[in-house]
Amino acid sequence: MKRAICALSLLGLVAYAHSNDNRGEEILQNGSFEDGLTAWKVPASGVALRNDAGSAASGEAFVVMTIPEGRTLNLIQPLGKLEAGQKYLVSLKARNNSSSDARLIIRNLLNGKYLNSGTIEAGDNWTALETTFTAPADGSPVSLEISFRSSGSCEIDDVQVTRLK
Repeated sequence: MKRAICALSLLGLVAYAHSNDNRGEEILQNGSFEDGLTAWKVPASGVALRNDAGSAASGEAFVVMTIPEGRTLNLIQPLGKLEAGQKYLVSLKARNNSSSDARLIIRNLLNGKYLNSGTIEAGDNWTALETTFTAPADGSPVSLEISFRSSGSCEIDDVQVTRLK
């Protein structure tokens, strides 16, 4: 009887681990902004860090982007550790977006072409945006860009890039 219970318990643990193992390790650095703007390329102005555990989508920190009229604003991070030809999931959470042209862009840095992109929607509550891309077969470097091309403001948190298995 004890062996049967032990075997069932082990089977349950294996099933649980398998069901939650569809994503690999996190590729992006500091996607929750807990370490400030470390690892991100940011403009001289327009990006502020806010620490508020009760208000962040994840952890305590998030970024507030403020885009002046006639300017664009990009938050960029080159992605390392990508496996050529491998598929990846990119996600972020956004809130209070008032920019009419806000995008999540995955860019091939050698030719400048988009590997994929998504639109950051307007909304008062934290809203998830997810998209996928396949790393270039030739191993070209890739960047993640959170791009605002019209005036307004937006809060960003919980940015992630994970390998799909």
